[in-house]
Amino acid sequence: MDFAYLKNVQERLDAIRALTRDARIPPADKFRYQIKDIQPGGFLRLTGDVCFVMQGGRYDEWNEAYTKKRDYAAHEVRLLNMRTGRIALLEWDEEDRIVSACVSEKKLKWSELADEAGEAIDEDDLEEMDSQDGIKYQGKTFWYDDDWAAKYIQAGKRKGEKAWIYEFEADDGEMLTIEEWSGGERADDYEIWYCKPIDPDSIEIISTGTAA
Repeated sequence: MDFAYLKNVQERLDAIRALTRDARIPPADKFRYQIKDIQPGGFLRLTGDVCFVMQGGRYDEWNEAYTKKRDYAAHEVRLLNMRTGRIALLEWDEEDRIVSACVSEKKLKWSELADEAGEAIDEDDLEEMDSQDGIKYQGKTFWYDDDWAAKYIQAGKRKGEKAWIYEFEADDGEMLTIEEWSGGERADDYEIWYCKPIDPDSIEIISTGTAA
């Protein structure tokens, strides 16, 4: 049997053992919690599946020179789906309340993307894109929306890691997010995620990962 598969199964078994009766949020208290309350080690129900929170963090926006922090921040948790074993990212924007959320369940390769004319694209094309440009994935066009400098700070750590975020959005609200790490010197410094919007109120917090 494949070693990676066995490791994945063992990770899920180890995680589910942490979901003790005492760790669960009582049914009467569930509406008190939102995704912003979740911590690594917690559990939530997302589109019907129970997921374990492996890691949390946030992306703080900076100016292009990374010398001044701006007001915007996007929050993220990395999830392990307990049924499928797949990794997903749950992201949200927060002001006085959570205003939007999306889930990224599929990590893509450059070979799966094309420009509007159907020609292959790669990381070198990103800097030349503007609001008139789009990326095609499975026949759907995702239009350039924004790009910005960020520092990702993992939960429990102080020092951030620099990234550059490119965002593309289709007419139906689905998104492609391309993250450039380590200055984008190599092709594998890029992560490409296919994202779907989700109603934050549809996510059930089962355990916060802290004393509920």
